[in-house]
Amino acid sequence: MTNTRTIRLLSIFLLLLCSSLSQAAERYITGIPIPLRAEPDSANRQILQLLPVGEKVKLGKSQKNNFQRVTTQSGIQGWIPNRYLSETSPIVSADSGTPGAPQKRVQYELEINRLNGIVSSMQQEKQIIESELQKLQEQVRRANIEVNTIRDVNASSIELENQNSLMRGALRTEKRKLAVLEQENVALQERKERDWFLLGALLVMVSLLSGFFLARVRSTPPRNSRTSL
Repeated sequence: MTNTRTIRLLSIFLLLLCSSLSQAAERYITGIPIPLRAEPDSANRQILQLLPVGEKVKLGKSQKNNFQRVTTQSGIQGWIPNRYLSETSPIVSADSGTPGAPQKRVQYELEINRLNGIVSSMQQEKQIIESELQKLQEQVRRANIEVNTIRDVNASSIELENQNSLMRGALRTEKRKLAVLEQENVALQERKERDWFLLGALLVMVSLLSGFFLARVRSTPPRNSRTSL
């Protein structure tokens, strides 16, 4: 009998413990409707579901970057910021705080929260779009810099090619001048050799004439000797 009572007490204690654990593992969405993201990052654009205010979710074991991994009532798992999780339902607390409030007031508050959530989601999407736009603008700026660099390189290449063409033309002109100078040098050398040859021939002729003249002078007797005879 005692064992049976002990077992019942232990069973009741375990049930109460499991119930408290299950309750502790559940939270409510508060503040505004929150997008359930696939990654623990506000810049992540993959939104799995938009969780309304008062939605009950089950907490997971993972936390990262101030995000909590949760499971929705429909079984979808994702990440939401910790600051939007509450142990009490904001809808229940609003009802209990205003007993006997008209149903329309609650509906108005829910509609306002829904609209605030839409606005918040649109603001988050705007921030993401602006971030992507800044990245695209930076990529365009870098692309423009690369294009300008390529243009400068091409302009420098064209300028160098023009300079090389001018230098090749000047080199061809100098080669023609050098060829003309070489021909003139050859002609001068030939003329010099011809002048030396003529000068040598003239000297030989002068030498022959001088020898002939001296020989005649020597063979002619003096006039005094002719007179005495």
